[in-house]
Amino acid sequence: MIQDKSSTVWTPSNIVHMVYYPASPYIFTSTMKAEYKKYIIQALLLTLGYSKAQFMDLSGRDVESLAELAKRKHSQKGSSRVRLNQEDASPESRTSRKRRKQDEESENEDVIPEDAEDRQWREDYTRETFGDEPQPILENVTYKLQASFKHGGVAPSMDDQPFHMTVKFSGSNVLEGMKALGPAGLAEPPFPSYLESLPHVGKNTILLAERRKPGDGDDGGN
Repeated sequence: MIQDKSSTVWTPSNIVHMVYYPASPYIFTSTMKAEYKKYIIQALLLTLGYSKAQFMDLSGRDVESLAELAKRKHSQKGSSRVRLNQEDASPESRTSRKRRKQDEESENEDVIPEDAEDRQWREDYTRETFGDEPQPILENVTYKLQASFKHGGVAPSMDDQPFHMTVKFSGSNVLEGMKALGPAGLAEPPFPSYLESLPHVGKNTILLAERRKPGDGDDGGN
């Protein structure tokens, strides 16, 4: 708890909560005042014996989920499908998946879906991409697009003009919602890489910037 020198009254804005997982490099904190941030970080570094701190653009209300997302980002390299399959390879996961499938089949013995093959493809893709287990809780995700406008026959005068867009997703669990898009038929697999990698990027805001061609931006800009 940190007290503002100009006041003798303890207020919620002066309280900073922290969660540290022993033997891990992660510390999760509640929002702190900018004027206190430098001193709090210095105290943490000295206490834990670290030389520097690196901040993640990751926030949420469920600390366990934030810890899982941070671990995913800095753990194994490779595709998200490989990592999630390894995480979900426990006998319990396989058993629960088999039982769930049997229950669904028994409930729909008289129903013959016309799109059974397509539905199976969607379920297989979702399982390979996101795994079987529930996704960590993440309440907000923002995508920021920075690209050039491509008119496609509409408004040709705007062709190659800067085109910026921000799309925000919010809910009780955005990751679980993304996972449900394919099986629900609301999105067509395979998803673009920026959606597939969402459970492993360890951030709430993803920037989608247009790749510049060689020779672009020779005016000295970065």
